Amino acid sequence: MATTITPRYRWLVFSRIMAALIPAFLLINTLGVALTLLLPVAQHSAIAWVTLFSFAGYCALVMWIFHAKSLRLIWSSLVIVIAVTSGLSWWFIQMGNAQ
Repeated sequence: MATTITPRYRWLVFSRIMAALIPAFLLINTLGVALTLLLPVAQHSAIAWVTLFSFAGYCALVMWIFHAKSLRLIWSSLVIVIAVTSGLSWWFIQMGNAQ
């Protein structure tokens, strides 16, 4: 039995690949900045811990992107979480909580 790959299917796969590349990387980085500013340890220790976390977090995020059923859920979640973590990071820096 031959399987036909439609243009719609190709678009869905391409959209998931793009979500896994650029926004997922941005999300992990903005989350890392926010966590670095939040952790109550020395800055070099916080950066080391956040870097270790980011590898596992990125892998889990990419797996979720390819497991989720809805592209709308994927993209809206990524945009909202990136906006929240970017805003928190900016706010912590403005309030002087950065070490």
